Formats: sequence, structure tokens, C-alpha cells
Amino acid sequence: MTILNRIVDWFCPKIENPAVENIKKLEPSPVFLQERDYRKLAEEALHKAIAIIEADDWKKEKISGSDIIYSKVVPPYGKVFKFEGIVPLSPMKVVEILYFKAEEMHKWNPTVKRVKVIRKRIPDLNQ
Repeated sequence: MTILNRIVDWFCPKIENPAVENIKKLEPSPVFLQERDYRKLAEEALHKAIAIIEADDWKKEKISGSDIIYSKVVPPYGKVFKFEGIVPLSPMKVVEILYFKAEEMHKWNPTVKRVKVIRKRIPDLNQ
């Protein structure tokens, strides 16, 4: 399983519980429905982000050694950037910085004014 697949599964886990199969006729609770809707939105956002990153029409903005910064305009988001290069961190450290410490992003990224985490899901990525 690739790290990207693990991250997708982490953000949008599939709930498979045989015990639940036997009680499908019960009405789902409002909390369950809201959680399901949030998971669907998260999965859709992740798929959109991956599609944007994998698109071919990026423009080179800056080259520094082997690092390249690309940009493109993506309606309705505006100008977005993509970095291509070597990050001297493990994939798990990158996830830790971008996900678990997201509210600190403005400290190292001057283009970010504020990040507010509304709700955290903390599953184990080492499965």
C-alpha cells in the first residue's frame, strides 16, 4: 500500500463492521449522518486535490537547484502552487507537520494567514 493510499484511507476510512450489517433497518442517528456527510466531503476534497496535483498544465515559477515551484490558476480557488523536489523528512513527519500541526502553518508559510482545526480525527497511520 502506497503512502498516498494510506493517507486517503486515513482521512476517509471505510467503516466495515459485520455487526452493523444485522441492524441496517434501524434509523441512523443524526450524528452518524453528519459524520458520513463530513467523510464524503473530505473524500471529495481529497480527490479534487489529487486531480489538481496530477494535472499536466502547471507553469514553472522558480527553479532552485533540483527544487521546482509550479503554479496554475484553478477556479474557484485562484492561483495554487506545487513543489517538486526532495524534502529531507520522512513521509510520516510531513504528515505530522501538515496535519497534526496544521494550526502552526502560518509560522513557516508566510502565504498562510490562519489555520483553524474544527475537529480532529486521530487514527493510527501505521496499520
